[in-house]
Amino acid sequence: MNVLSLKEKQGLAAKMTPTPQPQYQQRPQQPQYRPQQQPQPQPRPEPFPEEMSNIKRVHHILDKRMIIPIIAIIVLVIVGFFVYKYITAPEEEITEELILPTEEVAEEEVVVEAELAAAKPAYCADLVRQGTYASEDACFVALAEKNYNPDYCYGIEDVKKKDECFKNMAVELLDADSCLEIEEEPAARCFFDVATASSQLDPCFEIPDRNGEFSQNHCIFEIAKQHKNEGVCGFIAFGEEPYTEEKCIAATGA
Repeated sequence: MNVLSLKEKQGLAAKMTPTPQPQYQQRPQQPQYRPQQQPQPQPRPEPFPEEMSNIKRVHHILDKRMIIPIIAIIVLVIVGFFVYKYITAPEEEITEELILPTEEVAEEEVVVEAELAAAKPAYCADLVRQGTYASEDACFVALAEKNYNPDYCYGIEDVKKKDECFKNMAVELLDADSCLEIEEEPAARCFFDVATASSQLDPCFEIPDRNGEFSQNHCIFEIAKQHKNEGVCGFIAFGEEPYTEEKCIAATGA
């Protein structure tokens, strides 16, 4: 049996023990920069034909519903503008000049009447010479009727024609004052005609005679009958047949 010496044993142990390898420290790895990728938008799936028709229908309904409020807003804006303009507009003062009759105006009217009565307009004479009117009186009558002005009656020389001119103008214009210009003919008929034509009671009281044809009571009788008002009959005073108060009331149908 072979016995190993101590030196041999140590040598053999050294061969069997592994030689330690040197350890190297690894460097930490640097993080690599990678750009972030933005998410790509996902494509919207196209709707089916039925869904498209429903969407169009909804948009069409919404468009119609929006038209009315828009029109209403426009109208309100326009109305508000005009209201504001009217409120803020300065008020215009309306002043009417009142012309009061003066003595000079009265004198001028008298002069005009005198001129019509005395100095006739030259054109009336010219119209007579041209054969338009038979006389200057006819010319003045025509001027009074065409112009609705009784002042032309003053130029008529014939008294009867003048009275007729004033009477016609009084009835035409319902002007009882023209009856006062009648000279020869009784003015009672003129007042009577003006009262019945205008259905007014006042001209009746200008008639001096109480009874008889075209008298005051006759005039009141006719006005009461026109209005069918028995109360008017109470103005008949000292009535004689046929224009008594009792017959007046009966004529009104009361």
